Amino acid sequence: MIGRVNIGWTLGEEILFDRNLQIRQEMAVAETESCLIGINKSKLAIMQKGLLETGNERDYFVIESILKGNYLIKDTWRKEQAHDHDDGL
Repeated sequence: MIGRVNIGWTLGEEILFDRNLQIRQEMAVAETESCLIGINKSKLAIMQKGLLETGNERDYFVIESILKGNYLIKDTWRKEQAHDHDDGL
């Protein structure tokens, strides 16, 4: 486990920002009633194109900033976990 998350978090956004994480397995365990919304990478690109072409850049930038922010936080968690593992913790 790399961390606990709450509403608004994402799984798999690494595929958008890290070439080394294109193929991997992830697992999430819900501790309360939850739902998961999935979107294919190619569908996200179509959505991006549509939003940008129709002048809705702001909507896409909100989505992108959430994905990027979650990626950066989880990347820090992964680095901390690797560091702890290297230190024998």
